[in-house]
Amino acid sequence: MKAKEQLKQKRKPENLSSTELKDGQATQDLPPFLKNPLLLTVAAIIISYILVFLGRYILLPWWDNPAIEHCGEPAQITNDAFLFLAGADGFGRGIFENFSTLTRFFHEISGVNYGVLGIWLPVILVPLIAIPICWLFFLMGHPFAGVFASVFMLNAPSFFGRSIPGYYDNDMFDLFFPIAFGAALMVVLSHVLRDKWWKRGGKAVVNTDSPAIATHKLWGYALFAGIVAAAYLWCYPARMPVPFVMACFSTVVGFFVVRQGERLRFAGSMAIVLMIFTLPLYFSLPFALLAIAIAYFKPRDCEERKIGYYLLGFFVLALIVGGHLEPIWEKIAVRLAFFGAGGEGIASVRTAIPVPSFSVSVSEIQRVPFAEVMEMTAYHAVFFVAGAIGATLMFVMRPNAMSFFPIFILGIGTQFLGVRFAIFGCLIFAIGFSYLLAELLSRVIKKKIIPILTYAVLALLVCFLTLKSNMGFPPILSKPFAEALCEVRGKAEKGSQLWAWWDWGHPITYYARVLPFVDGGINELGCYIMAVVYMAETPHNAASVIRYASTTQAINAINNRERKLYDKDFNIRYGTFGYNMFDPLMPIHHLHDAKFLDKTLQRILAQIPEKPQALSGQYLALTWDNMRFAQWVAYFGKWDTRNLVSPQHVFNKLAQGVYNFDQLNGIIVINNRQVRIKNIDVIGHNGVARKSFPNREGLNMIKNDLTGELYISDDVIYRSMMYRMLVENPRNFAEHFELVVDKYPFARIYRLKG
Repeated sequence: MKAKEQLKQKRKPENLSSTELKDGQATQDLPPFLKNPLLLTVAAIIISYILVFLGRYILLPWWDNPAIEHCGEPAQITNDAFLFLAGADGFGRGIFENFSTLTRFFHEISGVNYGVLGIWLPVILVPLIAIPICWLFFLMGHPFAGVFASVFMLNAPSFFGRSIPGYYDNDMFDLFFPIAFGAALMVVLSHVLRDKWWKRGGKAVVNTDSPAIATHKLWGYALFAGIVAAAYLWCYPARMPVPFVMACFSTVVGFFVVRQGERLRFAGSMAIVLMIFTLPLYFSLPFALLAIAIAYFKPRDCEERKIGYYLLGFFVLALIVGGHLEPIWEKIAVRLAFFGAGGEGIASVRTAIPVPSFSVSVSEIQRVPFAEVMEMTAYHAVFFVAGAIGATLMFVMRPNAMSFFPIFILGIGTQFLGVRFAIFGCLIFAIGFSYLLAELLSRVIKKKIIPILTYAVLALLVCFLTLKSNMGFPPILSKPFAEALCEVRGKAEKGSQLWAWWDWGHPITYYARVLPFVDGGINELGCYIMAVVYMAETPHNAASVIRYASTTQAINAINNRERKLYDKDFNIRYGTFGYNMFDPLMPIHHLHDAKFLDKTLQRILAQIPEKPQALSGQYLALTWDNMRFAQWVAYFGKWDTRNLVSPQHVFNKLAQGVYNFDQLNGIIVINNRQVRIKNIDVIGHNGVARKSFPNREGLNMIKNDLTGELYISDDVIYRSMMYRMLVENPRNFAEHFELVVDKYPFARIYRLKG
């Protein structure tokens, strides 16, 4: 009996087990059920899930109520939610997304409609992150510290705002899988690395298994890690650089800290990890399984370590021959370009057409002040610093934890990479802060029940502070605009196309069930053309651009049969695949010249034997929601394609009490500065009342009495179709456009005539 106990103690991984729970004397103050680290981890997972679930469940009544319903469904607060919900329902580009397939699965097993799923699924799925994070802290020897780490991370402002009801997209898995993958890599590394950076020849795991069995186990762990990364990319394909860099960095670090004689076995295990998610699964999984079988049934004259040569060589050869290195590097290069550009306005480098880069209007990739980074990722500068210190300590004390170092860099680099990457900062600073706290408590306090209670109390405190903070997250689009899109669904012909700013592309797909001209995934030239339509000064110019673009789309669709889009009945549709659909027929330098466009289109049609039919119907959507993007739309719409610049534009919202207005002379005083006003529009229930002032120079004022908003605008935005077609009498545009949906002054949808 005593021999069995000694054998169990030998087999116990030193680097993976709890340092404070492995000693019987150290746990004598704990209740019996808390002395087992596995049971303690399970308890931590359950408690963490309940706390995080309740924190989001409390928000449900605010979202799931008729007051903010859109077309009989709860509102959503992210554009991507509409892409995946529409795709799950069988319409739009989202039908090809794996996340839409997962959404459809939830719909089929629950019977709940898609709009409600978009509200409920974040509440149910997001707290599952507690599983990998508590497992991670179990591996580091502090099982219950995972409670505080989970709650701290999941309630951090940047991730909390991206995972509440209505924020339904694959960002929900942007922490779950990296944590699980990093923890799985830690298990792999712990079996081949030294337990200390400075301890040469040290053993990471005391193991009595035969070499073949030990190799099989190691590669089994590697197989599991690779499958976790593959599942991450199945849900979120664009995140390939994250697991790829984590695995590559762990490989490089591992070669410096690997135990003596384990280098080849380590190379083979990391080759398995990488091949599982970088190569097609049908190609890599059978080979990985075969490699593990070889570890069992190897020829007698073949050493286990030599198999690492075969695995590593096969992996490198497959990457090169299969052409997989180029797309991987391309994704990394794009991020490096964003880092270097820092969100500055740059011309697109992906196309020879000289239009502004779509990225300049995306707030999520703009630079963020460092003070805001600390607040978004760790609540406060003190917690941010503590998290950074704790993460650094973890990397120094545990070489296998270096799998999380790339996440640490992403968190620190949020200032340059953009708001979207702040969620990775939430992860690493929560882990670092919790690890630092756990190490201090385990060394200072002898009674082990006290750290457990401390983690629980701190977790409850974080929940309380989160609930006291502002939770007023508005829907992504206004109710009148959503209702206008639903109304046009029954009026638009099959195969129609709706023109609106790219932010509304996915809601258009979901509510209107027509194809958007441009959306969040179709950018560059499409954004520029759409902005030219909005910034047109005459309805003729706007109509000419729409007519020219839609006809050339039909022409190019004939020559680009591979560019297909299917509707719910799997009928082929064309017209939403971006700027490649317009090369080489788009006269980019002449889009503002309506007469030139009309003549060019007539000449093109005369030169082809069979006149192509344009898409069934062209609809133009105007919404008051566009006003917050007015300066960006003007930036694109007035872009000089020859000099690659755009003039600055004015469209500023004025707050009450910060200005004085002389209505007699048309002068507004803002911060002791006089601004002359040429025209003032007062938008009321009965239309627009316009008054002009005898000022030759100056700005224009727009006062919306229905929303209580006041703006000052330059002539470009004030005279644009984006504003005028929304509030003026529709008869002013009747020669070219027919009004089909009227939600004045919040939303209008016109149909192009002819």
